[in-house]
Amino acid sequence: MALLVLAGCAHDPKVAATVDGQAVSTGDVAIFANFLCANTQVGSTQVVPMATVNQVAVTYLAGTKAVESFARAKNLTLGPVTTPPSAALQKLPQAEQVRAQELINEVSAAVQALPLLPGVKSSAVSTDQVPALFALALEQAQSKGQVVSNPAYPVLSRSGETSGSLSAPVSDAATALTEATTASDYLAALPVGQKCSQ
Repeated sequence: MALLVLAGCAHDPKVAATVDGQAVSTGDVAIFANFLCANTQVGSTQVVPMATVNQVAVTYLAGTKAVESFARAKNLTLGPVTTPPSAALQKLPQAEQVRAQELINEVSAAVQALPLLPGVKSSAVSTDQVPALFALALEQAQSKGQVVSNPAYPVLSRSGETSGSLSAPVSDAATALTEATTASDYLAALPVGQKCSQ
């Protein structure tokens, strides 16, 4: 199911997506993408375009907003979740570390609530299911007219393809990454450290 861009809307260049009135800033996407690059498996050698890393970051951050919206509608409170600082966080520029930790905590709280989404039949969610379930949360928010997306910041879809009108053409490497089915697949395809290509 594709997420659609609302036709005729001018996009704020500082906003990657808006979900139920809550904006995901392009600055947050950049910080979270840098964290993903820093948090990859040691020994990975494939270099992935930064645009693809951004796609994963937007999916997680916008998916988090969608889960938060669902929780509000059900009078549920997420979190708070405080994850311990990781070694990857220390690889980020000092100015990004505090915000990166806040984003990690927000995403972690949303991950804990993913089993509550309509259509999820498990009371526990494995790491491998997280990308697809964030995509599901976005699809559900889109079906309620709650998603306004910036076409310059596409998200992953559950079908493993970039989402229709959200997406500009992507490279073969980006296409291969969006066809991955697990979170570990996404991360394993990223290079070590901050060697993601620009």
